[in-house]
Amino acid sequence: MALQKVGPYEVDPKEPWKNDKLDRKKVADYLTPVIASVTQPFTISLHSPYGTGKTSFIQSWQADLRKQGYKTVYFNAWETDFSQDAFFAFMEAVQRELKSQAPNAKTANTIVEKVTEATKKGAGIVGEKALPLILRGLAKKFAGDETVQGFLSLVGQSDESVGELTGALAEEGLKSQRDAEKSRIEFRTDLSETVRSLFDESTPAEQRKVIVFVDDLDRCRPSYAIQVLEAIKHIFSVPGLLFILAIDERQLGQAVKSVYGQGIDADGYFRRFVDFGFKLPSPSRYNIIIDVFNKLNILDDKTKGEPNIYESASTLAVILSVYSDAFSLTARQLEQLSCLLNLCLRNGTLTKMPMMPILAVTAVLRVAARDELEAALASESAKDEFCKKVIGKVSAIDCRALPAVSQKSQAFLKAGFLTEDQADAILRKVTDIRTDIQARIGRVGEDQEVLQNRKTARELHDIGSVREQLSHKGLERNVVPIGMIFHALEQAGQLVNSAR
Repeated sequence: MALQKVGPYEVDPKEPWKNDKLDRKKVADYLTPVIASVTQPFTISLHSPYGTGKTSFIQSWQADLRKQGYKTVYFNAWETDFSQDAFFAFMEAVQRELKSQAPNAKTANTIVEKVTEATKKGAGIVGEKALPLILRGLAKKFAGDETVQGFLSLVGQSDESVGELTGALAEEGLKSQRDAEKSRIEFRTDLSETVRSLFDESTPAEQRKVIVFVDDLDRCRPSYAIQVLEAIKHIFSVPGLLFILAIDERQLGQAVKSVYGQGIDADGYFRRFVDFGFKLPSPSRYNIIIDVFNKLNILDDKTKGEPNIYESASTLAVILSVYSDAFSLTARQLEQLSCLLNLCLRNGTLTKMPMMPILAVTAVLRVAARDELEAALASESAKDEFCKKVIGKVSAIDCRALPAVSQKSQAFLKAGFLTEDQADAILRKVTDIRTDIQARIGRVGEDQEVLQNRKTARELHDIGSVREQLSHKGLERNVVPIGMIFHALEQAGQLVNSAR
């Protein structure tokens, strides 16, 4: 099978949730009655960090709503932020999306005509009115922020002529403001009528609205993101339009601060535009990984019986899940990581020496704790501290829903830092402990110390036997598996970056 990357999320209009690997249908089922009850201009925000599946969710939800009879519009702000004005980009999306949902050609043409007419009315808000506003800003700058004399020397004009110029600019600015306000009112009236015309008496009352999904707003250049928000609030807030914004709240907050300054209350600013906020639940990383592995065709061959855990792609998925949960990797990070692993597995570097569990451990740590990992590979003392820290994180993860191999996730980490000689020493220590246990049982029975020794022996045996298994794959005695895999991932990552 050829090397490939993860393709775009696909939505089947007939089965919108067929590819719902993140189990988000229940969220849509909860929110749909909420939007059905809305009877006024309304804006809902869906909060989730970057790379956690917001786009796939709203695309599936949009298809589900259309299937139920709702009119919807999908507006990808990031794909339009090359535009100079959000108004025209949005109106083009409205026209295109509503036209595609028309039952026949006649209705489609009517929608185009109505949206075009509304857009003409709204064009007075922007476009040709921008020049007087710019001139007004220049007048303010020169008459207020700088001295009049400085301005005079710059343009070579008299006090009287400058007064006439600034007066004319002020008058034009007031006229421009009046015209813009008139255009805004006319546009909102026409837009509201256009929305109402999409429905007839047979349409249920709760469906007489257009639901507008705004995606990737947090990925836009800051000025454009703010422009979209303010257009929604001040221009498009009309009866019959309901906006749903899929955003990363933290990223959008940075955009607000970059436009209005670090001192602004970004959260307070954003609340001015949103009537109801909802935080999407965190997805199951195991489900994300299995879905990506399926798309990349790197899952186990089901015809070959029970796979060996050291060679099994399903083991790779399980341990990736455990460690990515511990370090809170996003869905986007998991997709990128899976593509890199796919490259390593297919270029032959690691397939000669299968060690899937430690490959998973190393891959996650390279993303989540790179500097500390490099330090641990260079120093025994740093290694011990690093392992202790990572195991603390892994121990806090509830792995009960995952296959039994997840129980050995800590052993894979420690074994990955061992040479074969160190593993041999551990196994000899296990033998010594077990011999001591047998000698003590006859005298004192299963006391607390014996029980603790048994636990220690089991843990050490797991670590030593993992490294012993790896040595059977041809690994040299003095090679640390995590170090070797880290080097392979580095090489693959450099190749991927240089190809971009």
